[in-house]
Parts: sequence; C-alpha cells; structure tokens
Amino acid sequence: MKIEGLLELSAVRNFMYSRMRGARAGAPATAVAGATSGPVTEGDAAALASTLREIAREVAAVRSELERRR
Repeated sequence: MKIEGLLELSAVRNFMYSRMRGARAGAPATAVAGATSGPVTEGDAAALASTLREIAREVAAVRSELERRR
C-alpha cells in the first residue's frame, strides 16, 4: 500500500495503528484475531466494507486536521 501527499506520514500511521481493533502498543502484528482461511461470506464482505468506510472517514479527518494546522 502506498499513501502519497501526506507531510506527516508517521503521525498518520501511528494514529491509524492506534485506532485498529486489537492493537496494543509495542505488540507485533502477527495474526488477526478470529481470522479463518475459509471462503469470504456476504456478511464478511459487508463488515469489511463498513470497516474500510470508517478508515476512510478517519483518514479524511486526519488530513483535514493536518491542513487546518498549516
């Protein structure tokens, strides 16, 4: 994944990590809790879409805040 155009990328990265479910300070990201290797269901797809929309809103808020601080 590549994010372009952010001047404070490390601050955005740290913010996103802090907002991720199950994230703990200093804990390595080795496995996703409850992850399975089976087929993706419609409910899984809907949950993923919802999570991605939430992430997009958070990134937009961070970008807006960074722009405001300029």
